[in-house]
Amino acid sequence: MASLTASRFAVLHVEDDDSDQELQTQTKKDEGKQTKSAGAKKRARKKKKNQQINAENAQLRDLAFSKIPSKTQACTIAPNPARSTKTESGKTVGENGRQWKQWSEKDKEFVSDQFEKDLEKAILQSKIDFEKQASKAKRSRTLNSRYLLLIARD
Repeated sequence: MASLTASRFAVLHVEDDDSDQELQTQTKKDEGKQTKSAGAKKRARKKKKNQQINAENAQLRDLAFSKIPSKTQACTIAPNPARSTKTESGKTVGENGRQWKQWSEKDKEFVSDQFEKDLEKAILQSKIDFEKQASKAKRSRTLNSRYLLLIARD
């Protein structure tokens, strides 16, 4: 009988379609990991940007709808030196706060001065109108009295 002997090709590794698919799936997984990390970076950047925008909006909303302190309170509030983070314009937040306070005070002064001037103009206009009405009434009384005298003479 013939004895079985090992084939000389038995030591060679057989490469078939299955191993090619494994290679392709492995490269796709690697690419997926890279895109996932890039996507994660994009999401992180978006999240950070949204947080920054939300913080700015909240700050503006607080400034717009907060109660304006009186002049005595505004003088007692000292600027916080710890708040010295840079903004987009290159100025620190503390500088912007001081500029805002200065502008706010100047605006309040301007508004109050303008109100006083407008009030004075209105009072003067009212006096002028009253004097005109009084002079018209006086003229009409004198004309009526003259007219009555003329009628009485006839």
